[in-house]
Amino acid sequence: MPKRTLALIVGLILLTIILLFAATRIDQTPQQKPSPQPSVSPQPTLTPTPPAYTTLEISPNPVTLPSNGKGSVQVLIDTNQNVVNGVQLEVSYDPKAITNVIMTEGTFFQNPQVIWSTVDSKNGRISQAQVLQPSQSGIKGKGVVATITFSKVPGTLMSQTQLQFLPKTKTSQSGIDASVLKTSAGTTIYLGIPSANTVPLTQTVPTQ
Repeated sequence: MPKRTLALIVGLILLTIILLFAATRIDQTPQQKPSPQPSVSPQPTLTPTPPAYTTLEISPNPVTLPSNGKGSVQVLIDTNQNVVNGVQLEVSYDPKAITNVIMTEGTFFQNPQVIWSTVDSKNGRISQAQVLQPSQSGIKGKGVVATITFSKVPGTLMSQTQLQFLPKTKTSQSGIDASVLKTSAGTTIYLGIPSANTVPLTQTVPTQ
C-alpha cells in the first residue's frame, strides 16, 4: 500500500477518534436548569381611612360642685365634616366620689331612638346609645347629645374626680362601617374648693 494512502487512512481514524471523544464530553456536560422566576404576590387591597372628623367633649371643664353637692355637665358634639346618625357614649366615673348618676339624651338628635341607657353604679360606668329614627336624615353641626347629673358622695374625703370617655365611645355615619369619632375629652370635677395645685383634665383621647 502506498505510504500516502496509509497516511490518509491513519488521519481519518484519528479524526474519528477526536470527534467521538468530543461528542462524549458534550453528552456528559450537566444541563443548566432554568432559574425559577420569583412569584409576584398580588397587591393588597387598600382600605380608605374613614373620614373621622367628629369630636366629643364633656363641658364645663373643670366643674366645681356647689355647697349642696349636686352638679351636671353636658356632652357636646361637633361633627365638623361628618354627617352623623348615631352616637354611643361610654363614660367612666369613680363611685366613691359621686353618686346618683343619670344620663339623659340631649337636643342634638331630635326624638332619637335610645337603644340602651344604663348606669353601673358598682363599677362606675355610664352607657348610652342613641340613633336617629329611620325616616330622619343625618345631622351635621354642633350641639348637646347628652346631659349627666350627679351628686357628691356624702362624707367622701376626695377633693376631685373625673369623668372620662372610654374607648368604646363612637359616632356613626351612614355608609361608613367604622366610627367617625376623631377625639374625645373628659372633665375634672372639684368636689369642694379647688386648691392652688389642682389641674383640670385637658387630655384628649383619640379613637381606636
